[in-house]
Amino acid sequence: FGFDLDRQGREGIATPIPPRSTAAFLRRTFRVPSVDAISSLVLRADFDDGFMAYLNGVAVGGSNFPPGPDVSFDTRATRTHRAGSPQLFDLSAHLPLLQD
Repeated sequence: FGFDLDRQGREGIATPIPPRSTAAFLRRTFRVPSVDAISSLVLRADFDDGFMAYLNGVAVGGSNFPPGPDVSFDTRATRTHRAGSPQLFDLSAHLPLLQD
């Protein structure tokens, strides 16, 4: 969502987000040739101000949201974070959620 450049510097994703929106829901499908060959899982996230990440429907990480299961579409981030400074999140504890 929003605007991004691909690795060659070309315009990438450009999806308009309505003004005053507090949430955007995105889904990305990916294939793993062999789950048994995966030993670690890391998410690189570039976000503004907070995000929650799910893997096969299970919350696996996020930043700047209150702890607990009550995060919903209208939950606001608890702190600010400027887009353009991506962070890495180790999701290796959630490897069992991957499916062949």
